[in-house]
Amino acid sequence: MKQNRSEMDPANDCAQRMSRKRPWRRRCTALVPVLVMGVSLSACGEPGDNGEETERGTLSGPDFCRRFWELTCRVASTCCPAAGVTVDSVTCVEVSTADCIVDLEPTAYQSYDSAAAERCLAARQASYDGCSFNPATAQDAEACRVVLRGTSAVGGPCLSSNDCAPVESGRLACSSATSDEPGECVAAPLARAGESCRSVQCGPASFCSDQSVCEATRSTGQACANDDQCLSELCSNGVCAPASIGVEDCMELVEDF
Repeated sequence: MKQNRSEMDPANDCAQRMSRKRPWRRRCTALVPVLVMGVSLSACGEPGDNGEETERGTLSGPDFCRRFWELTCRVASTCCPAAGVTVDSVTCVEVSTADCIVDLEPTAYQSYDSAAAERCLAARQASYDGCSFNPATAQDAEACRVVLRGTSAVGGPCLSSNDCAPVESGRLACSSATSDEPGECVAAPLARAGESCRSVQCGPASFCSDQSVCEATRSTGQACANDDQCLSELCSNGVCAPASIGVEDCMELVEDF
């Protein structure tokens, strides 16, 4: 029995790393959609009439990679010593930038979006608060998801859902892809806040509640029951809290240096 490519490919897990509070976790060196960015929630961009980005930036892929990792490595080199881990900022930037540039190379069904890259950098800069990561809004939390975006429309070929283009409502998912042949991008509805999630997935920056109703992901200071309900991905003592950089994060950053 053939296994679905999106299930067997470890790259699909690390495709989301830069949208999370710990972007250095699950480092990837293979050619993958590193920037989060299309993953299963490829409808998170700012589409125009045809699902295309209406804004265009001028930031090149290599420049984006260097600026993203200069910021991340600067924070890590400052904060990781408190966790007992020393991070060489120069090595961190050079190694991570080189990996990122490879990961951002266009594929048959994906392309780099410079406008999304500029929004991603601005959101990441605003989200760091000392040694904590605290996205101010849902838009900040999702900003990096379309830096490398799918280009296949409905019915187009795909190897994973990352290859499917953003659409104005819902999302596209890759159906029936195998290790031997591409699949096809198909419509996959997303439930909005207040709608039932019994049989469909909630949209970006939302979660499925115990009552099977989609609710908006919560900001710092709001009540929560688990990490998935918080923009910062940290629920502490029943309240969403800024996420601090810890020893596990630092060790995963330096393991490949």
